[in-house]
Amino acid sequence: MNLSGKTIVVTGAASGIGAETARVLTAAGARVIGLDRHEATENIDQFISLDLSDPVSISQAADALPDGIDALCNVAGLPPTAGVVPVMKVNVLGLQALTERVLQKMSEGGSIVNVASLAGSGWPGHILLHPAADLEGQASPGRRAAVHRSRPPGGFGPAVLRTSFRPGGGSGDRRCLCLRGVRR
Repeated sequence: MNLSGKTIVVTGAASGIGAETARVLTAAGARVIGLDRHEATENIDQFISLDLSDPVSISQAADALPDGIDALCNVAGLPPTAGVVPVMKVNVLGLQALTERVLQKMSEGGSIVNVASLAGSGWPGHILLHPAADLEGQASPGRRAAVHRSRPPGGFGPAVLRTSFRPGGGSGDRRCLCLRGVRR
């Protein structure tokens, strides 16, 4: 895989799957911009501080990004043990707010990859049933409609991917929320 000349933004780049994603992309020649609450120092070309639970932080990070982004890898997220409200703020609302801002800076034909654990399976049937879906009024009618239309062409839906991101290089399943057909 040769990604020379490609600019790729990776959230959660300071640790875990985000750090491993940044490492693989850098090794393939990509210019990697790492976003995280904690400073990422390895396998990135530029670091931008980002707290996905804070709309001001999301705006500041998006403003700091250059134009011409070839891909956005949304890897950052909280585990279910963090509690429903923080998980909804970060993993759903924050992710969507950042993605909407980054779309304005993406190259034609750019790609978006959203990574989540198996803990997120079944999300379309549960997200609107929980009061946190309207947390601080951030879930607009358009967002609610998008959840109801979660699997048409151009929409989004889950898929299981094989990855080599386990220690020792073994493969494992990761549930991925893939946006298909997103075009500027």
